[in-house]
Amino acid sequence: MRLFRRWWPMLLVSACAAVTAPVASAATGAAPNPDAAGALVRRYVDAVIAGDLAGAAASWSPAYLAASRSLAIVYPDAPVPWDMASPLLLQLELLRAGVDSLACGVPEIQGDCAFVAVAPIAEPAAAPYRYAVVLEEGRPVLANALWAATRGWPVRTSRYFRFLCRDPGLLAPAAVASLDTFVDATLQRFGVGESRRAHLAAAKIPYVLADEATVADLTGYATKGMGDLAAGMIVSSHFPHYHEAAHLLVNYALEAAPLHPLPSLQEGLASLLGGRWGQSPAVILHMAWANAEMGFADVGDILTRGGFQGAAGGPNAAYPAAALLCDTIVAAAGWPAVLELQRTLAEGPGPGRDPNAIAAAIGRACRWPSARPLAALTAACEERRMRYRRAGVAPGGDIDAAEVGRDGGVALRRVGDDLVFTAPAADGMTALLPARSAGADGTRSPLFAELFPARAYAGETAGVRCSAHSISVYDFTTNRLVGVWVGDFAGEGGGAADGPDRLRFRVRADLLPGLADVPWVVVAP
Repeated sequence: MRLFRRWWPMLLVSACAAVTAPVASAATGAAPNPDAAGALVRRYVDAVIAGDLAGAAASWSPAYLAASRSLAIVYPDAPVPWDMASPLLLQLELLRAGVDSLACGVPEIQGDCAFVAVAPIAEPAAAPYRYAVVLEEGRPVLANALWAATRGWPVRTSRYFRFLCRDPGLLAPAAVASLDTFVDATLQRFGVGESRRAHLAAAKIPYVLADEATVADLTGYATKGMGDLAAGMIVSSHFPHYHEAAHLLVNYALEAAPLHPLPSLQEGLASLLGGRWGQSPAVILHMAWANAEMGFADVGDILTRGGFQGAAGGPNAAYPAAALLCDTIVAAAGWPAVLELQRTLAEGPGPGRDPNAIAAAIGRACRWPSARPLAALTAACEERRMRYRRAGVAPGGDIDAAEVGRDGGVALRRVGDDLVFTAPAADGMTALLPARSAGADGTRSPLFAELFPARAYAGETAGVRCSAHSISVYDFTTNRLVGVWVGDFAGEGGGAADGPDRLRFRVRADLLPGLADVPWVVVAP
């Protein structure tokens, strides 16, 4: 998330990349004078360092300030909450002590905005932070760069969101509905009352949706998506981006949210609720099982901020372990407890607590024995982990389920809670799609296009890619992997083979809703 760029850049990007130029906004008028824009940013920086917060606030766009407060989330530790991701705020004490200073770049005009980059001189490798300057009633005023660049974009609304999107094909109605459902379910888990849910429905979360290149231009990072807490906005090329929505919903439920929650709880809770980068929560928890089997990040290793950032295997190990941690807490103490731990275990940029102190706080919330809190937490997580050996998919199945599969086609039969597939084996990967779909409606599935680049999307809601060694189940409505089995992880390398030329496997029926009675076909992967 954007706020935590200084403490952990991997929260923002999959791989560090050069900062790109800001994307031009949909121009709503004249651009400010570059010299005036640069002078305004320098005056603002000086005012904040001098402690003149009233004067600093007067430099900002009233329209942006109102927008940034619309979700009614308070950050008590942020002296200037509408600008809390800037190095100006993150390094304020160093700047006031004269240990560091900020360099202001040359203003760049894009559309009706002037963008001015600032960067700490003592950290030459740090990515610059960009301010926007816009004209309101003829007066140059400061604004958040993401808000300013997208404020003229086309808008569509749903129950809880205000989508700023230039390409309506990205806004599939079923995906929009699933995101609203996710918000309702998450807020109810946290015990957020009806009146506050109604407030969010009225205020609406701004969600900027664009292709990856545009998201990189808007954020300055090669990222699929991120949350900008200062502006209270989500920007993403992935839709629906449940993970980033979860971050905002956690803070909305807290109402008064910490600036620096413990990463293992912050990212673990968002991953448990919303998955991560195209992987469902069930898949993330299965990854926690698989990573532990291979000796990657243990829950005890990622409790602290430093441990989380330095986890063996990187974020692909740390996030699943953190999700398992939060899942274990929820199972023992409930959703409100893990939400409150976000606040009570928050910490600043100093050394932080040691793992035993963190485990003791979690143990008190879960009412576990306190003599060896880290051991108790580790044991509870290990016991919980064993639930996730499967992620809704398994090799094999009822031998009588689908004998018609012998003719080279796909056969499917419902057996209890599972759908048993029999499909031909290919030299590489066999790809399966339902033969009937909703039909093209002008919307697209980026995940479908990625998996089937030579095939036109016709509204397919799901698909399967399978071999003797791995099976993946995809939801094209929500653009994510929802079920997976990998033989090497499970110790079942050839488990899906049913003879030399057939595959047989089981998929939990709820991963393929409405498709139990639909014919499936083999297509070119």
